[in-house]
Amino acid sequence: MVLASGGFLLGMDVDLSAGWIAVALRVAVVAGWLGTGIGPTIGSLWLIGFWWFVFPPFIGYLSGEWVIASRYSHPRMMDFGYTSARAELLGGLEYGVKWGFLFAVIGGTLAYLSGTVINQLATRLGAR
Repeated sequence: MVLASGGFLLGMDVDLSAGWIAVALRVAVVAGWLGTGIGPTIGSLWLIGFWWFVFPPFIGYLSGEWVIASRYSHPRMMDFGYTSARAELLGGLEYGVKWGFLFAVIGGTLAYLSGTVINQLATRLGAR
C-alpha cells in the first residue's frame, strides 16, 4: 500500500458487492410487480444504498476497531481509502448520499419498470 497525497491510501481491495446490488434491484422488481409505487421503491433503495455505505464505517468509528481496508470501510469502486475512522465515516456519508441516491433513482426506476412490464405480460398471458 502506498500513501498518496491528500491522506488517501492506494492499493486497497475493498469493492462493491454484486450480491447487495442484486438484492436491492430484486426489491424494485418485486415492487413493480406488486404495483406498490415508484416513490416508496426509490426511497427504499436509497436507504439500502445509504446503509451499505455508512453503516460499516460508523460501526468502526464507534467501536474503535477501524483499520485501513477492513470490513469497517465503505465499498468503493476506485482503489483508495481514508487514513482515519472519522474520514472513512465522512466519506461513507458522502458516497451514501451521492451514489446511493443515483443508484436508487436510475437502478430503481429501471427495475421497477421491468417488474411492471413483467406483471402486465403475465396478466395478459394468464387471461388467454
